[in-house]
Amino acid sequence: MSLPCNIEAEKKTLGAMIRDPEAIIRVRDILQPHDFHQPSHQIIYQSILDITNRGSSVDLMILHDDLERKKQVDHAGGLLYLTEIVHGVATSVNIEYHAAIVLEKSQRRQLIRHCSEITEKAQAGEEDVESLTSLLQDRLQKISARQSGPQSLNQLLGDVLTDTRQRIEDAWEGRPPRRFLSTGFHDLDRLTGGIDQGEMVILAAQPSLGKTALACSIALNVAKSGPVVFFSLETDAPDILRRMIAIQAGFSFHDLSEGRAPANALTTLEKTAATLQSLPIYIDDSRGISPDQIHARSEKIKMQAKGLKLVIVDYLQLMNIPYLKGLKKYEQVTELSHQCQILPGKLKCPLLLLSQLSRESAKESRAPRMSDLRDSGAIEQDAHQIWFISLPKDEDKALPGPRNLIVEKNKKGPTGLIQLQFTPEHFAFHNLDRYGEPDYFNHREEDAYVPF
Repeated sequence: MSLPCNIEAEKKTLGAMIRDPEAIIRVRDILQPHDFHQPSHQIIYQSILDITNRGSSVDLMILHDDLERKKQVDHAGGLLYLTEIVHGVATSVNIEYHAAIVLEKSQRRQLIRHCSEITEKAQAGEEDVESLTSLLQDRLQKISARQSGPQSLNQLLGDVLTDTRQRIEDAWEGRPPRRFLSTGFHDLDRLTGGIDQGEMVILAAQPSLGKTALACSIALNVAKSGPVVFFSLETDAPDILRRMIAIQAGFSFHDLSEGRAPANALTTLEKTAATLQSLPIYIDDSRGISPDQIHARSEKIKMQAKGLKLVIVDYLQLMNIPYLKGLKKYEQVTELSHQCQILPGKLKCPLLLLSQLSRESAKESRAPRMSDLRDSGAIEQDAHQIWFISLPKDEDKALPGPRNLIVEKNKKGPTGLIQLQFTPEHFAFHNLDRYGEPDYFNHREEDAYVPF
């Protein structure tokens, strides 16, 4: 089976670029060397780009000299073939048309190659279906992304005006911005502006300070108006559920785990169960899964539940990508962070990603900072927001009391510190009221959830 190509369109594109320097500007952002099917055309195109990048103009003799210097003249077809290409086009007027044909044929070839690759992997049975599905989706997305490029103000203006008008109307009516997700903690929402649907938010803390508890609380708040997927890579799903029951019912988590409870516990438990059953929270406690698997499973939930508001992963350093085995931990976590960073864009919903802090940071009596994020400096670069939980001075982490939540990074707004009340016994975080007292009845409708 012959692969799709149009050799004449390739020749006309190259000929126009050699004839007209402006044609190079019009095409170089559209095509890459591998988009040309004929190997000699790939060589010629790359040489044209190299000459242009040096700040020189391109003509037939300069191109020939560059190829000769690289000892590629014969591979490019020789001087006679170069001359034929130049004389085969009279004008560069139609170069975008010819370049579009070259690109379209290239994309068809890529589709064939990617589908063949996935077919071979599927037949070999070495990778799970979720990973293969996610890999195919990623490859297809990269092909379609080639169609995008700069947009004029006129192209953008309509959508931006509609969005801005909606934001103004929301503000007049006292409604929060619709595209931002509320955590259910009003001081945090006011500081950050909420979580944008394309954001990766890092939540980090030293052990036993409540990062999983805060993630559970946020999951419960968000799920009141839409599906949440909670990937628990360290803690079993039943244990996560017990923690949510403890938060919702006000039970002692340890008493609940050991079967100790007050006289009215069963009644309260039934009411709590009814509440939790109505919440679309999905818990996946698979160990060592990859970002691709998280993407595939989240997409499946999104399709089944007809929407997805938030994905939570607890935690980054426990994820795994098979082909990274053998690399240093720093390199592994760097790649994991990069892959997680693109998940919100793929899923069209935010990602709350928990992370460890370095052991060294625990030895120093200070608030956490971004350099404390364990195993990779890429995390602080990839994240849109970074939150740290820390213990206020003179507070005992084993006792109920305030916890500092430091917003160390916020790409769309201010940073700063807020305080939440943490009750370790109940595994629960609460808002503090304006007097600094726990606001246990804080779940006002306007604070519970902001729809997209």
